[in-house]
Amino acid sequence: MGSGPRTPAGAPISLPVIIRPFAELDLAEARDYYRQESSALEDRFLDQVAQAVGRIMESPNLFPKVLRDVRKAPVHVFPYNLFYVVRRDTIIVVAVYHHSRAPSAWNLRLPRG
Repeated sequence: MGSGPRTPAGAPISLPVIIRPFAELDLAEARDYYRQESSALEDRFLDQVAQAVGRIMESPNLFPKVLRDVRKAPVHVFPYNLFYVVRRDTIIVVAVYHHSRAPSAWNLRLPRG
């Protein structure tokens, strides 16, 4: 079972996921790149991103912290990670980053408070 919040009966509670605008742009850029390669590759990429979001929702605290409260979840098969913050009532995705990009750049995207 996941390590996220639970109901009194022990069933997991899925927190809503908010994808910040810059993370949406990251995702669109990656999607467009894979679309140029083939529509099948684009679909596979989006499916893997959706699966990564599902894993985060199921167990938000499973993935390691990489900076303060920011966690990093891999997108399987593809060289991308989702960087996110778990808040009391929501999960905020701040970046969808290719492994080759400088990780410190998304630092400015972190939600305040």
